[in-house]
Amino acid sequence: MSSSDSVPQISDLFYFENVVFQVENVLYKVPRDNFVKHSEIFESMFQLPNSSKEGTCNEFPIKLEGYKKSDFESLLKLLYLSWRNNPLLENSEKLTQSDWIGVLHMANRWQMLKIRETAIKNVVISSVRPVEKVLLGRDCRVPAWVVEGYSEMICNAETDLEDFDTVGIESAMKLLWLFKDAFKAGTDFNMPVDPSQLRCPDCKLAVGIYTTAIDINVRFLHQRRKDVAKVYP
Repeated sequence: MSSSDSVPQISDLFYFENVVFQVENVLYKVPRDNFVKHSEIFESMFQLPNSSKEGTCNEFPIKLEGYKKSDFESLLKLLYLSWRNNPLLENSEKLTQSDWIGVLHMANRWQMLKIRETAIKNVVISSVRPVEKVLLGRDCRVPAWVVEGYSEMICNAETDLEDFDTVGIESAMKLLWLFKDAFKAGTDFNMPVDPSQLRCPDCKLAVGIYTTAIDINVRFLHQRRKDVAKVYP
């Protein structure tokens, strides 16, 4: 048999096997390599014998129950469309704050550790409302966000009853207990303060200039951050 008649070899780099997912009522057909590369869950799944044809065609998709289409699409943008360093692609996809939060949700559930770490770094957590910061930190297992959100809820005069109800009655009761102590600690300290003094020496959280008895207690709350952490989640 001549070399021209020999069985061609499969490329190790550029021979992609597609997989079909269904999220909500939408089908997605993408190369499965990135899922295998970044998630041990998918790696194990695709190593199992597949006699049901699941994921091979539109008629037999892998149904991902309990996930949001928007979150899944955000992950796909990162995996397949964010070619930022490729000069041939002028309109490369840019991920928004909402996209990064969606990526974090997906990466956290599927144990995509590197992607999860990247998403945490790219979420602008300072722009998230305190109560939403708590919920996001709980769901995605980022304790620092939970503690930061709780601390801000205690210090923020705009925190309303609905916010406390959102975090749950048990957490709300513990927060109100901390708030009581914070108020007592600040009643004798009602004067303008250098902004640099309102930055936690450990977590470096900048909290701005406050001059009221309640708001001035940020430093006290950070001294009690171990108690705040007990509220999590």
